[in-house]
Amino acid sequence: MAIEASDIKVYLTGLAVDGVNYDGADPQSNPNLSLGGFRSSTEINGSSALSASVSSADTAIQVDDVGALPGASAINPSYAVIGEEMVSYTARSTSLGSGYILGVTRGVFGRIAAAHSTGDIITGVTSQNLFDHVRASENASGDTEYRCFAVLNTNSSDTAFNVKVFMAPIKHEGLATAAAADSGSGGTISDSTIIGSYSDNFFNSGTIEITGGAGLSATASENIYTITDYVNSTGTFVISGNWNNGVPNTSTTFVAKARKASPNPNTTMSFAIERHFYSKLDGSGVATGGGSTYMIDSTLPGNGWTSPLHFVGAYIIMLTGDGVDGIPKRISGYNSTTGRIDISGNFVNAGVASGDLYAIVRGPTENLVSGEGVAPPIGVGNLSSFTEAYSVDEALSIDVNDIGEDLVHDELFFIWLKREVTANTSSYYNDNVIPSIYFEI
Repeated sequence: MAIEASDIKVYLTGLAVDGVNYDGADPQSNPNLSLGGFRSSTEINGSSALSASVSSADTAIQVDDVGALPGASAINPSYAVIGEEMVSYTARSTSLGSGYILGVTRGVFGRIAAAHSTGDIITGVTSQNLFDHVRASENASGDTEYRCFAVLNTNSSDTAFNVKVFMAPIKHEGLATAAAADSGSGGTISDSTIIGSYSDNFFNSGTIEITGGAGLSATASENIYTITDYVNSTGTFVISGNWNNGVPNTSTTFVAKARKASPNPNTTMSFAIERHFYSKLDGSGVATGGGSTYMIDSTLPGNGWTSPLHFVGAYIIMLTGDGVDGIPKRISGYNSTTGRIDISGNFVNAGVASGDLYAIVRGPTENLVSGEGVAPPIGVGNLSSFTEAYSVDEALSIDVNDIGEDLVHDELFFIWLKREVTANTSSYYNDNVIPSIYFEI
């Protein structure tokens, strides 16, 4: 069976001793402590399935395991995704059957409400709470904070190819209540229902796409325009240039996308990818012996790799010698006394010999931060620079320093999030950030 989106799981990170937390043994569950280190066992986005079908208007949704979804309250709602739709909810209940999420608001953050069938997957989006609310002292001077989480391919055999990451942009899907053409400065389209929902200029430099009704072109590219101005008091979008297929009217449907991943207009969200060799090995090591099913590096124990849990579940790839075939081999055991590493399967030909160079991939990061305002060493080693990519066309590949763009089964990488809050603003609330992971099968 081919890999599915539900196979790619996201976890909080945390500190660990001697690699015990390497494969998620530590249940570190505090988002404010998700500051790099190792993958914890706390999954950010728990999933269940719908126990019954729902219409596009239902505000109570029955699920197979409501405990898999994050808790919520009227003051602090949680979020979940069903297919392409995002919903918010204010409570969980187990009073009937397998459980319900209640107080559901459909189609939030521009994700249009739709009907869903029994068995459809619903996934919690607790990454909404990765950052805390902005304190008054932070607001007075401006604030920059970081969070780090791990992304793991949990499929037992299949690879996710060409993996990329982008931040899901804030979208508004609307029905025009007014539109006009202006040959001097561009056309306009308005939706009065959006008034008060976003700040002035929130959608500036974003895009607007005509999806139906008047103004729709048979040429898909002609339906997408750059937004030069957004006026909150009237819900009006101003485009660059003129309409390509006549002026829209009240029959026109459209989608506006901001170049922002957070609805907080005073916040800038960006991210970086970390994916690397074991950093204590400086990217590669030298074998002191080996064979067709194992490799020995007798220097490993003396260099601090003293737990039998080290390396297990990671992958070793030979860089020189008879065992080179370009395919990482999964590590099944490590002898912390002799430095012997056993693999599942075989190296090609005679395998490993003394003097062969090797690298171990999928390891814990050592770019730990000491606090939420301390940056990891961006752009150094196997950590990319930060980007604000908000579409798959701009998405950042996980191929950092030529490690590879594919994510094999049981392999992970890290995503660093950076939140920058403008000083002296009126917005103190949390940021709703939704990293999107793209891959091919």
